[in-house]
Amino acid sequence: MAMSVSSALPFDVARVRSEFPALAQRVNGHPLVYLDSAATAQKPLAVLDEVRSMDARDTGNVHSAVHALSVAATERFETARAIVGRFLAPPTAPRSSSRAAPPSR
Repeated sequence: MAMSVSSALPFDVARVRSEFPALAQRVNGHPLVYLDSAATAQKPLAVLDEVRSMDARDTGNVHSAVHALSVAATERFETARAIVGRFLAPPTAPRSSSRAAPPSR
């Protein structure tokens, strides 16, 4: 059943903008407007906070070591992967490794 436009929740532009610190800037006297591109994207505060936390506490090679920091990094990586997977909710998601398969000869 399709949702009608009138029953959709309103899109709160001010709330969404407030989640992106870069958008608090003014350029030439106007609020910054930033259209995403393949080259770069603005990050919401939640992402910036998580990256800072990862860099400050758990910087390690994911899936490649037994060092405590690598284990912590791998756990955080896999947790994020599961959250994104639930958000995207593919009907069937084959389990795959993040490591590339060796080339076949």
